[in-house]
Amino acid sequence: MGEYQNPILSIRTDSSASTGYGHIMRCLAVSEELTKLGVPVRFVLGPDSDREPVERKGHNAIILKDSGLATDELLKLLDPNDGPLLFDSYDVSEQDLEIFSSNGFRVILFDDAMRLRKYVCDLVVDSAPN
Repeated sequence: MGEYQNPILSIRTDSSASTGYGHIMRCLAVSEELTKLGVPVRFVLGPDSDREPVERKGHNAIILKDSGLATDELLKLLDPNDGPLLFDSYDVSEQDLEIFSSNGFRVILFDDAMRLRKYVCDLVVDSAPN
């Protein structure tokens, strides 16, 4: 994470009994490896998300007020100079990626369905290619 003074990875994902825990478990695996390398991680969760898995692993969880991706709230809350922003959510749209990229964020997206036509981001991770 070269160009950042004191990088922190912000992870925007959700988890609950209704949406499931797959996204957050995948993000917790990433956070565990980065933490071993000395990179701090913060989770940004929706208002209905279960924060317990994040806090059990010792990470901070910021709970958003708005449902969905909460693009406007995220832009006010996060600073692109802090470090990259990882999304693991089906709520991310092409427009959202363009907004965050144009605001200076380095964007990483987990997308296991290749559901978008255009990916305006720095890295797409497809855990189920085909």
